[in-house]
Amino acid sequence: MRITPNPYSWDKINLKLFYGREVLVNEMMDGLKGGHSFALVGGRRMGKTTLLRKLESELRGQVESSLAGGVLIVPIYVDMLSFSASIQARGIYAFIIKRVEAILKEFRWLKLSKPSRVGFFQQFPGEENRAFKVALGSIIEDIRHGWLQVIVLVDEIEPIIRNDWGQGFFDNWRQLLSNEPELSAHIGAVFAGAKEMAAISRDIGSPLANILAWKELTLFTQAETAQLVNEPTNYQIAPTVSERIFNQTGGHPFLIQYLMHFLCDFDLNESESKLDSAVQQFLEDHRKQFYDWWEKLSPEEQIVYAFLARQQ
Repeated sequence: MRITPNPYSWDKINLKLFYGREVLVNEMMDGLKGGHSFALVGGRRMGKTTLLRKLESELRGQVESSLAGGVLIVPIYVDMLSFSASIQARGIYAFIIKRVEAILKEFRWLKLSKPSRVGFFQQFPGEENRAFKVALGSIIEDIRHGWLQVIVLVDEIEPIIRNDWGQGFFDNWRQLLSNEPELSAHIGAVFAGAKEMAAISRDIGSPLANILAWKELTLFTQAETAQLVNEPTNYQIAPTVSERIFNQTGGHPFLIQYLMHFLCDFDLNESESKLDSAVQQFLEDHRKQFYDWWEKLSPEEQIVYAFLARQQ
């Protein structure tokens, strides 16, 4: 039996293939709606973007019910990798303000004729952090018939860290989230990243380290791997294949989906015999990426990874 279309899309975000993170999403949803903010730490291809998009989708899906209580929750997904390398803090802030205004106008919480608060950045040249606070505060003041809660989901913070304005940017968010009486109750955030995010968690001097609830994406368990393998294929994969996929991938969600995408291009009855070919194809397709990744590791990190590889 062959499944058409192929249910796995390892190279695209597909919220229909959201597995293994349901408890985490529920915890973060409850926390965000309760006024808490989070740091999300996870290695490459561990599912950070998928999880942020899932949060965005879930928050949007609850708009109608929250509106009934006089609350409008506005999730704003910010993909840092979509900005140019020369991006400044002002560009990020302006993007957030524009998206908030667009959604508020969509729900008629702002008049369509209302001019954008992005103009505040011209009034405070060189003071992007201040301009953002003033702009957001002005929007909140204009809302008379309900409670606005803006939740900013920042994906891949590394470009921010690399810029000289990054420290001031994070200092500003610390103020926004914890020490701005007129704003803090209206705004929450999730900051996601890999190696650099983990470094922030260990830095007691970081402006964000102590005000965020830290969550780490872990590898899938064997049971979670089996769920991702079996549910989209209607349990047409032999248990021995599912176990081998777990052993080959270590429970890494990207690797699981890659192998399953390969297997689903063939008759699922051939999965046992095709699995070795799937592994080989992955190594051939991603050899250059592994070399590039290896070169970016420090000598100490290379020693650790080489040791772990010998233990397999």
